[in-house]
This record gives sequence, C-alpha cells and structure tokens, in this order.
Amino acid sequence: MTRGRGDARRTGPPATARAAIPRSALLFVALVALVANVFAFDARLNTNGDNAQFLVLAESIRSGHGLSHVNSPGNEPHTKYPFLYPLLLATVLTVFPGGLVPAKMLSVLFGVASIPLLVILMARRVSPRLAVAIGLAAAVSPHLLEFSHITLSEIPFLFFSLVALLLLERIVESPSPGRARPVLALLAIMATYYVKSIGLALALAAPLACATRRRFRLALFFLAGFVVLSFPWYLRNKAVGQGNLYLDYFLMKNPYEEGSGRVTARDLLARVGENAVRYERYFIPNGIVPPAFRFGPAPARDALLFLAPLALVAIGIVAALRAGFVVVEIYTILSLAIIHAWPEVWSSTRFFLALIPLFLAYAVFGVERIARRFAPGRAGEAAALAVAGLLVVGNVAATARDVRERGGYTADWANFFAAADWIRGNTPPGAIVSSRSGYILYWKTHRKSVGYPFSPDAERVFAGLVESGARYVLVDSFFWTGTTGRYLVPALEAHRDRWRAVWSAKDPPTYVLEMLPAVGTAADSIAAVGRPAEPGAPAAPGSPAR
Repeated sequence: MTRGRGDARRTGPPATARAAIPRSALLFVALVALVANVFAFDARLNTNGDNAQFLVLAESIRSGHGLSHVNSPGNEPHTKYPFLYPLLLATVLTVFPGGLVPAKMLSVLFGVASIPLLVILMARRVSPRLAVAIGLAAAVSPHLLEFSHITLSEIPFLFFSLVALLLLERIVESPSPGRARPVLALLAIMATYYVKSIGLALALAAPLACATRRRFRLALFFLAGFVVLSFPWYLRNKAVGQGNLYLDYFLMKNPYEEGSGRVTARDLLARVGENAVRYERYFIPNGIVPPAFRFGPAPARDALLFLAPLALVAIGIVAALRAGFVVVEIYTILSLAIIHAWPEVWSSTRFFLALIPLFLAYAVFGVERIARRFAPGRAGEAAALAVAGLLVVGNVAATARDVRERGGYTADWANFFAAADWIRGNTPPGAIVSSRSGYILYWKTHRKSVGYPFSPDAERVFAGLVESGARYVLVDSFFWTGTTGRYLVPALEAHRDRWRAVWSAKDPPTYVLEMLPAVGTAADSIAAVGRPAEPGAPAAPGSPAR
C-alpha cells in the first residue's frame, strides 16, 4: 500500500526503540518454552467441553462432513466457532486418527513459537535483555502452559495475533510499507478472526492504529479487507439458518437458562460491573502474579495484591502510548472492552489468555518507567530486570506446584467417564444418549449425543428429551455445574414410569437410564426400589440424585 496525502508525519516510535534480538536469544527462549511445555504436559482429555467440541469438529472435517456436529443425530452445521483451528486439528487427526496427544501437540507447537514472537515484539519497547526476560516469564506462565496442552483455540490465537501485531507495527512505523506487507498483515488478522472470533478486536485495532497516524488509505484497506474476507463466513452461517450464535449469547441475560430474556442497557452495565470485579480483582492479577492468588481472590484488606499489578500494567500501557506505540495498545484496550461486556457466567482466565504475555510485558515496562523517574542511568532497566526475574521465579513456582498437585479426574468426572465406558461397551452403535457434556461423551463413546433444555419447566424439559430421540440418559452430579439437578432431574422425577436405571455409581451419584415406552412399563420402572440386582448388575437406585 502506498501512503496517502498527509502521511508524511512521524509514523511510529523512534528508531532507538527498535533493537535487534540475537538469534541465539530467540532460540534460548523457545527452548525454555519447549522444556516447560514438556514438564507441564498432560496427555489426558481435558474436561472442558469445548476442547472435545473442537476434536469433534475436526473429526467432522476429516470425515468429509464439513464443519458440522457429527456427534448430533442431525449432523447440524456448526456456526459458533470459526473453522481455521478445527481445520488445523483435522490435518493432525488425518495423519493420527483418534490421536489425542498429537492433537494436543499442535497447541504446544503454537505456544512454543509464540514466545520468540513476543520477545521480538517487546524489543520495540524495551532493551533486548528486558525483552528476553519478559519472554522467559511468559514461557513458564502456568496459565499459558495449561492451555498449551488443551485442544482449545486460545494458544493458536495467541500465535496468529502476535504475528499480526508484529506486521502491523512495522507497517504503522514504516513511511513506505509497500504493498506486500499490508496484504500479509490483513491475512494474519483474518487468521486470528477465523481461529477465534475475538480477533474482531485486532480487526478494529488495525484501522484505528493507522488512523492515529493519519494513514487513512491503510485504515480503509484494513477495514474494507476485513469486511470482504469475513463476509463469506457470515453468508455461510446465514445460509445454514444458524445466524450469529456469539451475538445471540451476548444478548442473552443467561445463556444457561432458556427464557431468561434479552439483556437491557441496565443489565449490560451490571454485567460490565460484575466482570470488572472478577477480572480486575482476580483473573488479571492472577495471570501476572499467580503465586499471590493460590487460594482465590485476594480479600479486600489485601487490595495491594491486585491493585499493584493492575497499576503497573496501566502505567506500562500509558507509557507505551506516550512513547509513540499504538497498535498493541489499542488492541489490548479493545480486547479488554469486549471481555468485560461478555456474559459474566463465562468470566475466566481463558477469555483473556492471549493478553497475559502482554500484561507481563506492560507490568515490567511500567516498573522501568517508574524507576527511570527516580533514578538516572541504567537503574530503570535494572529495576525492571529484577521484577521480571521475580515474575519468572513466581511462574516457575506456580507451574511446579500445579504439576505436583495435579491429580486424577475429580470424582464427578471419574464417574462420568466410567458411565461413558459402560455406554460404549453396552449400547448399540446407533443409540442416542442425552448428557450434560455431549461432545466429551461422543469423543469417548462415538454414540450420537444430545443435550436437554435448560428450562425450569419440567414438562418442557421432558418433552425435549423425548423429542430428541434419546434412548439413554447419563445423569451426572457434576461439581462445576448444577444444570442437571436443576432442570433434568425434576423432569425425570415427574415421569418415573418412563425410564429405568441400567448403570449407577456412588460418590457422587451417577446414573445411566434407559428410556421406556409411554405405557406398560411400570414393572420395569425405577419404582422397584430395593429389588435384588441380577448377578453382576448394579442395584437400581431410588431416583437420580439432585
């Protein structure tokens, strides 16, 4: 792209801010990241249902069904998550069919590759030594390492976003970026968007950053390019009749309760306020100094624990803006705005994971700028290096603790997987099973799976269960959600003659129920409490536990 009229003014930070990083340093931080990933790696299937959903979507692409719910009886088209990460997973599963560990390694590779990119990006703001120290702190972050061995899109998104930010900064700083760089940057932006929809923040940051430099032709190029390249995805989703699920979720008061209604302006303000408490008081500072939040959010009397890292990050962002940097800073601010407006029931570290390396950098940058105000010479860098070293030590300690304390599955999930094993071995291949975690159940059993309505109306829930065609129902006692006890169990108790228990486990109570016809089944129903079990069969429980 050529520069438009009025583009002659300074377009970026001074050249002294751009220091070259030796290749040996980049290889070193990548090696540290690789060793840390090997140390923290967990080969088991993660219990986050979305990670199984990505595996199912990848299986769908691999099997020639496109991006669809092959776990569902109707193979409905999928519109919630973009296609790029499932497509990348599908290539892995094509080479290693059913290979969970190879699929996990894809995230590991993206995570390792992200660290040198972070160092290069930060070397535009701080010295090479300090940039390497920031990279080391990110390389051993327990949060980044956790998501680097889960089949979720967060770590691939981090990689592509860093690539896009690097390209954008060079374009914004260059008086004559040419034509190739803007095209490559636009493709990188689209990659982030098609990996994770919050890439919209980057798509908006690019034209805004160009506009701050009066690069209006570039701003228009990025804005129009995003609209054109994202339009096919919109058309595809509209054609399959699914619309924009993310927009639907955003507008709902509670995505886990049907009929909760649309969010109002007052609801949105309350949501932002609740998210501010959750993110600023716990999730964000925990992402920077995890050892300080081992036992959860800091109490009000220890406000310094969360205020200090937040203040350093804010000072770092302001200092970067005052120094002439805009791309990463605008992207960070827009991303924070989006996650604070998202439904608070989903507030977690996951939604800002790609910002954690940037927060670490801004905290260190903030320390450097504060120290330079009170001490001349190299004192500022020395203070920042000391803080970066503390962050490295703290992250190493937190990672080692997480690995040391990592146990097996919790009892609720152990029973769920035991039920899945029974279903895989004792039900016909064409059986349809209803459960709270349908994607994980499908990955473990390859039985078609359906959910149940999240409605307080028991008749509505049971009617939905019958209409789904489910022959079996897995009744869980998950610790992490109460939807089964809240919605499904009352519906089942209202129709005790319509099912019988075929498998059960205790502590916590977990059941597999077989659905029965509407009439003539009383003798076989669950009402036969206390009847001696047949040899080798589990005793029938009285009723599903709440």
